[in-house]
Amino acid sequence: MIGGARAREFFPWRHACARAARVSRFRVALIALMATSDALGASTDVEAKMAQFEAGADAEAIALARGPMAPGGLLAQLMPAQRYAQISDPNDFGGVGNSAGRREVPCASLAELRAAVILISGQSNAANRADLDSDGRAFRIDRPIFNFNFADEKCYRAENPLLGADGPYQSFALPLAAQLIDARIFRRVLLVPIAVAGTLIEEWAPPSGHHWVRFSRSVAGLNRLGLQPHFILWHQGEGNAGFLTAGANSLQPARTIGPNASQTTRDALRLSYIRSFLRIVDGLRTLGVSAPILPAVATLCGTGQVSPDIRAAQLSLPDAGWNIHAGPDTDELGLAYRSSNDGCHFSHEGNQVHARKWLEVLQAHLALHPLHSRVVPDVRLPANGK
Repeated sequence: MIGGARAREFFPWRHACARAARVSRFRVALIALMATSDALGASTDVEAKMAQFEAGADAEAIALARGPMAPGGLLAQLMPAQRYAQISDPNDFGGVGNSAGRREVPCASLAELRAAVILISGQSNAANRADLDSDGRAFRIDRPIFNFNFADEKCYRAENPLLGADGPYQSFALPLAAQLIDARIFRRVLLVPIAVAGTLIEEWAPPSGHHWVRFSRSVAGLNRLGLQPHFILWHQGEGNAGFLTAGANSLQPARTIGPNASQTTRDALRLSYIRSFLRIVDGLRTLGVSAPILPAVATLCGTGQVSPDIRAAQLSLPDAGWNIHAGPDTDELGLAYRSSNDGCHFSHEGNQVHARKWLEVLQAHLALHPLHSRVVPDVRLPANGK
């Protein structure tokens, strides 16, 4: 076997081609990254975009929405002191599940096999809180579906409850991945769950949201493996809607709850939702994540009542320039699809329907925006250099 200098002596053309290919790949990658960085940097000006939403709102609502997590701010005014202390605690990291007994797989092999990477965030209906079936079993299936746990930066065969989210039961993400494979959209799927039950969107938004670290750590962990998300799914809003619907979502604000809330409070909550989401997107773009982000419409929890104000906020989020695209409207899945225990979390059957709604959204998105297998294409040179 010939190697090193002897190999270069016997096969100089092979090494010249390899160097040329590496240089070409580097140039293509550099150009792609520069173009992506410039485009995203130019299109994620949160303050400029918020101006259109703040038009018509009074000054107090705008001020409250600009600093909702601050002491004495919007959330401090609406929540009991103990609950406000919890959501503003920078050390409250949230659960990630237990990896004991899980089947670990090499993450590097998933990168080589080009698995589709889907990051799932939000609150309980994205965080393993769907009901088990009547026999107490979670959804199971034998497909090439894997689970990246950002807490230990390891990959596992995916099974419910998914690692990285904090709930103990099951999530829509696993049946969604199975449906994507069965529909021959992807051959393999790597799920990256980071959702935490009972959270408000403000807890996720940088710089003050204490759960932003779950985004930043998951992205950093994927980067170290040579991976990036292909999609980011956001399913959250029931918590914020609870201020206006009095749903059974455990927040129980101290006052101005329900449809009798003042217009200032309603506008402040709507604007805070939009601003927080845009800060999340801007933070992800700053981390170099260019993947499409799909926010669901989700406000129903505990009762059949939805929140028009939070729905309006969620419906206003899609923006092609920011690569934000509409997720499913899961308020359409009423109490018949929800747990009989709380009317908020999806039943076992409802969880399958929830997954199907995400599948339909992703199918429609991919029909318009085909997903390239690589950011940087293969560059190959023939032996004759031409």
